Amino acid sequence: MNETKIYDRDFVLKLATGDPKEIINSSDPVIKYLTENREHLKSVKKIKTTIFGTENLLNDQLGVALYKVYGSSIPPDATFTLRITDGQLKSYEYNGTRAPIFTTFYGLYDRYYSHQKEFPWDIPESWKNPAPGFNYSAQYNVTTTCDIAGGNSGSPLINAEGQYVGVLFDGNIESLANSFIYNPEAGRSLAVSSQGIFEIVKNIYQLDRIVRELETEKIAK
Repeated sequence: MNETKIYDRDFVLKLATGDPKEIINSSDPVIKYLTENREHLKSVKKIKTTIFGTENLLNDQLGVALYKVYGSSIPPDATFTLRITDGQLKSYEYNGTRAPIFTTFYGLYDRYYSHQKEFPWDIPESWKNPAPGFNYSAQYNVTTTCDIAGGNSGSPLINAEGQYVGVLFDGNIESLANSFIYNPEAGRSLAVSSQGIFEIVKNIYQLDRIVRELETEKIAK
């Protein structure tokens, strides 16, 4: 990866507009790997397709079994259709302690400085000197009991008053079992808070037009 030129715009454009044979005969390590292993990758893809097909069939059978046991007392498994799920902000036991209901920007900068600003705890240049009004104590990420198994990433998080308060983006490792049955003890969905989004837009990237729209609830001209 250190030797490849596929990140070089001029290199890629030259290949794309030149003789196709130059691509096949390229000594670039990434292109060479793909050309030399093409047939092997095809065989691996066939195995993958077979495994996934078997898993899908078994998941279907498991869904039927769960329905026979629990009936309609539990929600159906994820189908990628429109769903509204309820939940609450709630902590859970985590690595010998308890995960907080929400994190703040203080945590991000603590890790940055505590790890001597080194990878993987380094941060982009634009984040190193936020605007003076930046609120380090603003909610950044929140943990909820919402069941988001099967494709809710990007869904809005709405509070009891119908206000938009965040965007769901992932689940913790314990929530993987939710694909089969909901686990309220430790399964959690994670969302980036609207408070955090606003602080980033306003005091990190200083996108004034968007800030005005958020503050006034009107499209800025």
